[in-house]
Amino acid sequence: ETKLQGTVNVVDMNNNANFETFDLTVSMDQALPLLPPGTDLNIIPPTSTEVYAGVVAAFAKAVVDRIDG
Repeated sequence: ETKLQGTVNVVDMNNNANFETFDLTVSMDQALPLLPPGTDLNIIPPTSTEVYAGVVAAFAKAVVDRIDG
């Protein structure tokens, strides 16, 4: 089960009283839609560039969703 977790610190450079900190974890299920079309997870290793990029993109999307939501 590939996942990425971390603590996100959001800072407003114009207003230091406006900040937010939260823990975030994304799983492979969240990254699947962001992998290249036709990616076969039975063949591609979890350490591949495609999987890494998908998980990082899923994490970034989750940060934006959390901030905007």
